[in-house]
Parts: sequence; structure tokens; C-alpha cells
Amino acid sequence: MANLANMFAVLDLDGEDDRKEVEQPTSSKPEAAAAAAPRKPDSGMMNNKMIVNYDGDKLGSLSSEYKMPLVWIDLEMTGLDIRKDRILEIACIITDGKLTKRIEGPDLVIRQSKECLDNMNEWCKTHHGASGLTEQVLQSDISECDAEKQLFSGARLC
Repeated sequence: MANLANMFAVLDLDGEDDRKEVEQPTSSKPEAAAAAAPRKPDSGMMNNKMIVNYDGDKLGSLSSEYKMPLVWIDLEMTGLDIRKDRILEIACIITDGKLTKRIEGPDLVIRQSKECLDNMNEWCKTHHGASGLTEQVLQSDISECDAEKQLFSGARLC
């Protein structure tokens, strides 16, 4: 996906963007403005959606040509720093190329130490505490290693 012009462009999102447009720096020279303007990707269409990159290479149409299942992973963590934060909960859904749900699960709460939970940032402490996740983590008997094994064995079912 690194070659995609905008990997989110393939999504049909109904909601309006609540951010204000970011103003681009302007120049009095027309050639400088043309050089600074972002290039538009090639807009080849197939089934009303086509994934393209900035070089115009067609990479495949959205959903109808995907033959392999798509695996969606959702994580709840102690924070966003992958060097120090830990996974508290992991959930998985597997869909086909048309995003039809084929397999749901597992949804696993992973045991972490009280010290680990005490070191969460305030947002995580507040929200994971209010949802009950913090208490579930303390009572869980599933280790990170066990969760990994269960997740990968479930993904092999498709």
C-alpha cells in the first residue's frame, strides 16, 4: 500500500470532514505554484473504484478483484508507544474482498501486570477503567503468547 496515492481514497465515507482546509503556501511565481501543487493520481475506473498510485499505475479494483480474505485487527493498548506499551485486548474479524464478514473472533483480553496498568497514560487509565477493561486485564489468564497462538490459529481457518 506504500505506493498508493491515498490509501484511504478507496473508502466511501459518508461523513463530512470536520477539519478546516489547510492553506498551502502561495508564491507569486506561477511555475513555483505548479511545482508545489500535489499531483493527482490517474483516475482509471473499474467497478466505480480503482486503486491507483501517483504514477498512474493501476493496482487493482476495490473489493471485486480481491481473492484472498482480509484480516482486520483491533487493539486496545496501554498507550501508543510500541517500544513500551502493551496490548490489553485484541479482536479480529475476517472478511472477503467485498467486506462481507466471514469469521468473527477471537476477542481476547490479555493479562498484564498491575505495574504495567499503573504506568498507562491518563487517557487510557480513564477510558479503560470506565469500560471495565482494566479489571478484565487483571483477571485474565491469557498471556500475550497464548493470545498470539489463538489469533493465528483462528486466522488459518479461512
